[in-house]
Amino acid sequence: MRSDPHLFLASSRKQGASMSRPWSQTGRRYLSRALNWSQMDWDYAVYQMTCLASLAPSKLYRATRYHRRTKKQWSRDDPAFLVLFLSSFFMTCFLYGLVYSGWSVKAGFRLAASQTILWFGIVALVFSSLYVVIANRFLADPTAGYSSESWMEPESPRVEWMYALDVYCNALFGGVFLPLYVMQGVLLRFLVRSRFASCALYLFSNAYFWYISWLGYDILPFLRRTQLLLVPIPSMSAVMLAATFLGEVNFSQWTWRALHAI
Repeated sequence: MRSDPHLFLASSRKQGASMSRPWSQTGRRYLSRALNWSQMDWDYAVYQMTCLASLAPSKLYRATRYHRRTKKQWSRDDPAFLVLFLSSFFMTCFLYGLVYSGWSVKAGFRLAASQTILWFGIVALVFSSLYVVIANRFLADPTAGYSSESWMEPESPRVEWMYALDVYCNALFGGVFLPLYVMQGVLLRFLVRSRFASCALYLFSNAYFWYISWLGYDILPFLRRTQLLLVPIPSMSAVMLAATFLGEVNFSQWTWRALHAI
């Protein structure tokens, strides 16, 4: 005999709400594993980064589906990806500060610390929390997966905050760190002389960031109308194109000036 989905929804909402809190039980387990490096799956973390770097984020999210079936949760239970990413990000920013400040170690640490706090602290908290609210209030369809196996898990009708953080970190790595911190750093002297090449790089960064974010929510079986999450791509691209062609703005020159102001 099939149960009433509305009764199930009522019972799952309380647990789903707890899953979406920033410091849930899942989050505490995640942080505790970060202190035990021998238990981290470094090979899998590198594989995920390779998928993002090779423009194949769909492979990463296929692995996420498998993780959901085996671990009974959408979010990562292994902090290896975040540890590797955070370390790479910090060292990249430190090298920027070191080189452009005239080899000042203090300036390198200051730039690395400020950028890390910005992207992994402030922006991560705001972005992840905002997307949890948007997904659970406006995109969730609690009856969509009732007959599927995933519906039988109490947490499945709601997006966990830790999963939203995972999606943000995926998008940050592929859509911001690689193109704007690594690639732009290598090509900076060329990009400051060509606003069109700079615009192309920033257009790619914008599109890839939001595409990775969209994929992360599109795989969730209880969300509908996820294509709305792609709206920032055309809107922000239009602003960038207008700034480049009409305002003659070179985005890479902003980076150049900021680095030389260290």
